[in-house]
Amino acid sequence: MKLTLNTRQSGLTMIELAVVVVIFGIFSTVALPHLSHMQRDARIDKLKEARGAMAAGAAITHSVIMSSKNDAQADCVGAPGAVMGVISESGAGKVCTENGNVDMAQRYPTATLSGIVTAAGLVPGQGTPTEAALAHENYVVAQAKGALTVQLTGGPDATQCSFTYAESSKLGTPPVLSRMVTSGC
Repeated sequence: MKLTLNTRQSGLTMIELAVVVVIFGIFSTVALPHLSHMQRDARIDKLKEARGAMAAGAAITHSVIMSSKNDAQADCVGAPGAVMGVISESGAGKVCTENGNVDMAQRYPTATLSGIVTAAGLVPGQGTPTEAALAHENYVVAQAKGALTVQLTGGPDATQCSFTYAESSKLGTPPVLSRMVTSGC
């Protein structure tokens, strides 16, 4: 009597293994450079979002002032108990938004944390954002007289991943948002 064993080996041959390694090599040379650019693109998109939020915040608060000249404002939901009063003829005062009170000058938000940064809502929550809350969202702000520079951290050079908001210099003149600098994102 003859006994036959049916032995079949399973696994990969050396050629199959080499093909798999080559495929992974090709994939990594094609995909990895693209993935590294995705982080830079995400930082640029976040900076665009912040700039757009500031432009919208300035426009919305300005329209609130223009549509309610000399009207007393209701209590502010974003800052309970705050006395809002009337915006002065010079356009100075506070405007209530869902983010909190926004400091105004020349009928536009001031270049401060309690001005344009609050109006833009760059951080979640109500009230004036703190530098720590901004840092948690990867923002750094630098304030100078009448201007506020927003920088986004996480890239090679935050000073080269930024834009500047310059508050209105005279009544009726809108604030200026600079072009974005993205070479350091």
